[in-house]
Amino acid sequence: MGETGVEPRFHLFGAIEAHAGGRRVDLGGERERALLAALLLAKGQPVARHDLPDWIWDKAPRSAFDDLNRLMTEIRKRLRTIGLGTALVNKDGLCRLDVPADAVDLHRFRALVAQARVADDHQAAELLGTALDIARGEPFGSLAGQRVQNQRHAVNEERRAAELRFLSVELRLGRHRDRIADLVRLFGERPDDSAVAELAIRALHLAGRQAEALRTYDEHRDALAELGLDVPRPLADLHLLVLRDDDRLRVAEEERTPAPKQTGASVIDVPRAELWAARDLTVPQEAVTALAEQHLAVLVGDPALCRATALRLLGELGPDLPVLEVVKRWREPAVALLPPAAPPRGYLLTLDDPLRDRPSAAFAEDLLVHAGRLAEHGSSLVVAVRPELWRECLPVCAAVTVPLVRTASAATAAPDCEHLRITDPDGEESVFRLRDGRAPRATVSLGRLVPHDPPPDIVLDSGAPSPVSRRHAAIEHAEGEWWFIPLGKNAPSVLRRGHADAERVDDRIRLKDGDAVLIDARLSASGQARRWRLVFTDPQETTTNRGDDR
Repeated sequence: MGETGVEPRFHLFGAIEAHAGGRRVDLGGERERALLAALLLAKGQPVARHDLPDWIWDKAPRSAFDDLNRLMTEIRKRLRTIGLGTALVNKDGLCRLDVPADAVDLHRFRALVAQARVADDHQAAELLGTALDIARGEPFGSLAGQRVQNQRHAVNEERRAAELRFLSVELRLGRHRDRIADLVRLFGERPDDSAVAELAIRALHLAGRQAEALRTYDEHRDALAELGLDVPRPLADLHLLVLRDDDRLRVAEEERTPAPKQTGASVIDVPRAELWAARDLTVPQEAVTALAEQHLAVLVGDPALCRATALRLLGELGPDLPVLEVVKRWREPAVALLPPAAPPRGYLLTLDDPLRDRPSAAFAEDLLVHAGRLAEHGSSLVVAVRPELWRECLPVCAAVTVPLVRTASAATAAPDCEHLRITDPDGEESVFRLRDGRAPRATVSLGRLVPHDPPPDIVLDSGAPSPVSRRHAAIEHAEGEWWFIPLGKNAPSVLRRGHADAERVDDRIRLKDGDAVLIDARLSASGQARRWRLVFTDPQETTTNRGDDR
C-alpha cells in the first residue's frame, strides 16, 4: 500500500496507467511508461540496468544511461504523488520497483490462470472468466519498439491460451451455444489454428448447426493446405463424425459435468438455531440499503458482532431464501473462488484470519463485479470482516462498507480473566483473552503481518514501511505475573493507571491492572499521528498499579 493509505493499481493491458483512490495517475510520456512496464513485469525483482535501454530504444544512444537516470528521477516524482516515492530503487547496477504483484493487472491475470489449472471445471470457468475480464485491451497500449513488441506477442499468446482453455471448459459444461460467437471470432482471426477449429466445429454441431460446422472444417483444411500442412488426424476423425451426425458427439444433459451442490465444497448451510439467535439484533439502515441496492454489504468490526448482524441482515431477505456460509478454500482471498451466481440465495463470507484472509484492493474491485453477477440471479452477499483486514479494500468498497460499534453495555462486557482491551488506530475495539480456559498463555506475540511468516497473535499492521516491526513486542506470563517485553526498533510507551504521562519502555516491565500500552502506527493520509492502545485488565486485581498484592 502506498504511504497515502490507498494502494495504487497499475495497468499493462490497454493504456499503461495507474489509478489511486479512484483517480487516474499521469505516468509521463512513452519512455517513462516503457521503463515502468519493464520494471512492473519483474514483479518486484531486480532488473539489470544494462537490460533496460532495449525497452526504451531499438538503438540506444550513447547517452542512454544518463537518460535512464533522468527518466527514473521523473518517474519517482510521479510515484511520489501516490505514496510510492521510495518504491523505485536504483543501486549497484540493479533497478527494482517495489510494488505488490497483485497491484498489477497482468500478474493478477496470470495468478488466476494458474489457479484454474488445478480447479474443477466449474471453478476453472469462474477463475478464467475473471482473468479474461482483467485482460482487456492491447498489452502495453501504444508503446512501440522491438522489445515491447516481442513481449506484447508473448502476452497475447498467454491470453489466447487462457481463452481457449476457458472455451474448452465451457463446452464441457454444456454451454456451447453461449460460446459460438467467441469461437467464430477466434477462428476468423487464425483459421489455421487446429485447436480453435476443433472447438468451433464441436460447438456448432452441438448447437444443431451442422452445415456451418462442416464449412468451418473446409476453411481450416484450406488454410493448412496453403501452408503445405495436412489436417491433424483427430480433427479429420471429428469431421467424419459430424458428416454422419454421430450420436457420440451429442452431450446428453445427464452426461454434462454436474454443477456442484451449493451445500457442498463451496458453501454450507447456516444452522437455523444461529439464524434464530440473531433475530433480535438491530441492523444499521446503511447495511440494509447497501444490500438492497448493490446486493453486497460489508460489515466491519468485532467478528462476533459482525457475524450475528450479517445473519440478521440475510434473514430479512425472506423466510424462504436459503442462507449459506462460504467455505474459504484459498491461500489468499480470491473472488473467483467464491460460489458462482445461482438462483436466489443469501451468502455469508467471514474474513477473520490474519494470515489467509487479508484481501487486497484488487479483491475489492473483483468483489463489486461479482456482486453484479449475484444481483442478476437475485442473490446477495454479506461480508463480515475484522477492521484491520479491510483497510486496503475500504477506498474501493466504501459505498457498501458499514462499520459496526457495540453499544456501551456490550462494549464493556469482557472476559472474567486477564485480557487486553485493544483499540486500533481507527477507534475499533476488540478483546484478547490472555488465558486459554484456565491456563495462562505462556507468550503472546504482537507485530506486523509479513507474507509467508507465521502471523503474530495480535496483528498491529501489515506490509511495509511501518513503525511496527515483524516481532514488535511480546506479553509473557512468568513468576505468576504478566510482563510486557519490547522487541522492535521503535519502543512503545506505557501509561500507568492514574498517571498523566506515558513512559517509554526499553526493557521488560510488569503489567498491572489498568496499564495501557501505546504503540505508534502509520501516520494518517493527512500526516496525523495514530496509535494502538492495549489496556491490560485483571478482573481479580491481583496486581494493581499501586503494587498492592491482594
